[in-house]
Amino acid sequence: MITICGYDWMHIGQRITSVALGVALFVYAVGIVAGGHLPTNSFDLSASFLAAPFFMVTCTALAYQLSWACLGLFPVHEPPRVQ
Repeated sequence: MITICGYDWMHIGQRITSVALGVALFVYAVGIVAGGHLPTNSFDLSASFLAAPFFMVTCTALAYQLSWACLGLFPVHEPPRVQ
């Protein structure tokens, strides 16, 4: 659907999604600080740290960031728009 609507709509959708995720994460963080319960050993890395899930999530985040960095280069290679 995005390819039919065009390049500009994709960026509008990403802005809306970014704002929605930012608001959701803010509400989540306020909820944790205000009344959430964290287990006492939740920050103890020596007890339950697993390297495989950590690296999986880190590599996934890196791939996402690199894909958007490459997508940001596309307007540089587009021909100028003639009106």
